[in-house]
Amino acid sequence: MSKAALQSIKDRIKNIGNKTKTPIQYILIDFFIERAVFRLIQDETLKQHLVFKGGYVSLRCYESPRFTVDLDAISHKKSPQEIIDKAKTAMELETPDFVWFEYEKQVDLSTQNEEPASNIEQVSGRNQAT
Repeated sequence: MSKAALQSIKDRIKNIGNKTKTPIQYILIDFFIERAVFRLIQDETLKQHLVFKGGYVSLRCYESPRFTVDLDAISHKKSPQEIIDKAKTAMELETPDFVWFEYEKQVDLSTQNEEPASNIEQVSGRNQAT
């Protein structure tokens, strides 16, 4: 991608922020989450067996005013480890959006009244151009 394409992305993000009176940081977080989803659904297994939930779904499907900084998902009819392995690979997919994701660590999360959700992945989004 060229510098002109990068500038176009920056301008669009700035324009969305100005138009909606939303802080640029929120627009960038939303952009990174959308870019993560794009990468994940490129894999057929993830597209079929990864179910998104939480704030991202509320925001995208129901236009909720609730802001989210993460992407919640569960595995449907596939082992968690298979989903994790495929998600790691999918997140490394190079796309012409000036964004890349880096695997940081694996953490064990558990919630009240549920079985431990082991092997949950944590990745970070970073803009290559900054």
